[in-house]
Amino acid sequence: SVPTASLGPRAADTPSVLFGVLGVLALVLALSLTAFVWVCCQRAPPGARSRTPYRFVHMLKSAHIYPETLGERRHPLATLKPLTQPVGRSGESPRQGPAQSPDAAAVPAKAVGAPVEAPELGTLSFSLQHDERKEALLVHVKEARGLPPADELAATTTDPCVKLLILPERRFRGQTRVLRGTRDPVFDETFAFYGLSAVQMEGSEITFAVLSFGRLSREEVIGEVTVPLAGIAAGPEVVAFCRHIVPRGMQKPAGVGELLVSLSFTQADSRLTVVILKARGLHKRDTGSSLGAACVKVSAFAGSERVLKRKTRVRRASSGALFNESFEVALGGGATSLELLVVVHAGAGDEELGRVVLGAGAASPRARQHWQEVRAGGDAAGRPLARWHALQPC
Repeated sequence: SVPTASLGPRAADTPSVLFGVLGVLALVLALSLTAFVWVCCQRAPPGARSRTPYRFVHMLKSAHIYPETLGERRHPLATLKPLTQPVGRSGESPRQGPAQSPDAAAVPAKAVGAPVEAPELGTLSFSLQHDERKEALLVHVKEARGLPPADELAATTTDPCVKLLILPERRFRGQTRVLRGTRDPVFDETFAFYGLSAVQMEGSEITFAVLSFGRLSREEVIGEVTVPLAGIAAGPEVVAFCRHIVPRGMQKPAGVGELLVSLSFTQADSRLTVVILKARGLHKRDTGSSLGAACVKVSAFAGSERVLKRKTRVRRASSGALFNESFEVALGGGATSLELLVVVHAGAGDEELGRVVLGAGAASPRARQHWQEVRAGGDAAGRPLARWHALQPC
């Protein structure tokens, strides 16, 4: 008979061991798959980061990338000054409690000078501070709210920035960075403009041009905000503003124009030479429309008595006019002041537009300083000193 082979205990346990190994492998695979899914879920979607790229820029404010401070050397151009205060999670800086301007407590329903049908272009918040000792103007561009979309293809977003320009010098300018994909940008940037004395501040204004970079256009002007600098008091006080953005050209200028005048004085014969160089920004105060033709009448006074009366030739003046005419005044005869009167030639007759008074009785500190500098610095050479003067409306 043939002997029969019998299975031992080890052969009988082989299927159980195999099933156990497979179970462990399945468990490890399940745990690995679960961990992979959990890690992927913890990652932010790519779209979330692309919507707020400016938050990364705000974190760089604590690093002194731009180390120039107010105490360093003056520079005629705008210098970006870093802020040292912490930035909150919402991207806004904590409130510092600046002083409010008279019109900053509540945003007016319509901007001054803008027509009723002006489109809603949002608001711009900023603050101004003037340091008279260092002749520096600090401009803090805080944020904009409710900007319109750049184009119809990007109906909910825009890529805005703000350009700053101080008139009439035009050499003071700056620009914020471009923030991507937002209609409510928080810029939180400070610019320091050096070389602006209190006298220069009186006849200057600052313009904020809000720009947008859309998909179909390189640069598009959304609107602008213009603020006169004459009312900004020198000192540590910060004046905050919140203004409606209006279309470019829809804000009426505060005055009626400016006149560029050159003065030179010689001590030998006490003779003052007045040169009427040119005018700019001439317009009617009530309508803001430009002019057809204009001339300048020059009068010298000794007290209340007129001792000299001259006038320039009539020049075409759509908004500016080039005169370049000189007159001589003998101050030895008792003349103590000058009056420069801009007269508009219209069809119905002449109309007085505005005047500049130099010398005694000058209402403008800029005009008084111009007169004093020429009289004090007069020499045999009679070096001229030219200054822009804002016309006082008649």
